[in-house]
Amino acid sequence: MLAALVAANLSVVTYSKTNLTISANAMPALSDPGRFFLNTNATYYLKLWSNLKFNLSLYGNLDTRPPAGLSGSDYGFSSGLGWTFGSRQPQ
Repeated sequence: MLAALVAANLSVVTYSKTNLTISANAMPALSDPGRFFLNTNATYYLKLWSNLKFNLSLYGNLDTRPPAGLSGSDYGFSSGLGWTFGSRQPQ
């Protein structure tokens, strides 16, 4: 299959405590007219306190003509809580 790719990315940083990244990829299938793929991702990062960090990620995928018996969309999210130990100083 031959497809074209159109991509967009947005990254927003507010001070050193938060970060928001959003990306989207649109891919029209050139060898299968009318078929279209879309992938999206969004990630939010937040420094809560000292070395404690939180993140939330969302994703979504779309295929306008999926293989027989399969759904044309998939989406979900994940979250995480992390702690950074020590610090590395540049040499």
